[in-house]
Amino acid sequence: MSLKPTLYYLDARARAETIRFILKLKGVKFNDVRLKEIPADLKARTSFGQVPFYEDKDISLSQSLSIESYLSEIHGLAGYTTVERALISQFVHATQDVYNPYFRANDEASNTKFRDEIAPKFLTRFQQHLKAAGGEHFVGGRLTHADISVFALLDYFHQQTHNNLPEVLAPFTLLESFYNKIASIPEIAEHLQTRPKTRL
Repeated sequence: MSLKPTLYYLDARARAETIRFILKLKGVKFNDVRLKEIPADLKARTSFGQVPFYEDKDISLSQSLSIESYLSEIHGLAGYTTVERALISQFVHATQDVYNPYFRANDEASNTKFRDEIAPKFLTRFQQHLKAAGGEHFVGGRLTHADISVFALLDYFHQQTHNNLPEVLAPFTLLESFYNKIASIPEIAEHLQTRPKTRL
């Protein structure tokens, strides 16, 4: 195992981009291995034969949310208390309730339902929670895993121009302000400018 942290995923943002944002934000030098397919030897080494898969000198870990939580814990983005950790987990898991139906949508009817019903429902709730928390951060008045997770979701919307997802975001001005603020953090801004351009 390399002593340098290594993230294995497909050549896509999707399930790995929040992990990349956390690592970039914290200045971690890591190998960002982007695969066209999963080699048999790597598949055998992963916990469940899947990517994303992360390795460092202390751990080999599968499942995107587990990797995010691990990195958030060691890099100061987890909650300070049990209550904060629970609230952070709530927002992180809620993003999956947006990603999952989008990834499963395979025809115009399901894409339309996502754009017109599913996405606005969750974006409305995210915006309400952000406003209630003061408008800048979701939990604890500081940058946490919850913020990076929601930011990554909004970033995903911004990139999915072929499905008109940026238009879905337009009414949610507080979320857009939140997105722009995190996007302006130098380490995040650099990643946004230099990462490979991918469809997903």
